[in-house]
Amino acid sequence: WSRTILQRSPGIKVIAVEPSQKMLSMKTGDTPGPLHFINMTAQELAEQADGALAEYQGKADCIMFMQSAHYIHADEFQSVMQKLTPLLKPDGHFFFQARNMNRDWWPWPVPGSWKNNIQASLRPLYMLADRYERQLNAMNELKVDGKWTEEIAISVPLEEYLERLRKRWIPSIMHERAIDDTLLEKGIAEMEADFRRKNLDAVTWTDRFTMVSARMTKAESI
Repeated sequence: WSRTILQRSPGIKVIAVEPSQKMLSMKTGDTPGPLHFINMTAQELAEQADGALAEYQGKADCIMFMQSAHYIHADEFQSVMQKLTPLLKPDGHFFFQARNMNRDWWPWPVPGSWKNNIQASLRPLYMLADRYERQLNAMNELKVDGKWTEEIAISVPLEEYLERLRKRWIPSIMHERAIDDTLLEKGIAEMEADFRRKNLDAVTWTDRFTMVSARMTKAESI
């Protein structure tokens, strides 16, 4: 995402904050402009907003959360945003990528018995767009001013998908370790058996990515 932004707006500077060291190690290719990587969580970034990052206060046009806001628990979401708002310009924006999947909100086609074991632990973290919108609008400093959705059809070969699960590649499960290794293997075996029984050789689903934009409201009172 950072490279795409720089390719389209080559004159800007981007600070890319990534909580996963594994994801950072996968970055490849040259960057078309100033791009600085920081390995920390959004919560850690917020704690440094008036310390190590004080030089950036009031200078950011926008702060974008591409998946990483999923790891901000619902109970601490507003507190983290309040600590980050000083980094924005008076007319600055927050952008959040959320996922509004289906009536069960669940983003991956996993077996029911496995899903039930991890759903409760991830629900406060894997926030849907309407939950971002509700919490942002409840803050004095911010106001939601945009929300739009795009659907993307995804198909992954079954063997590759199962291997991803074995490596805990899916960030939510990998990060939270909500299920132990025994339960993980049981869920994978159950899923594989179900797909083999149906003669399916690929895992397919539709991702509904919803972007939520919130702007600073302080500019109106200046």
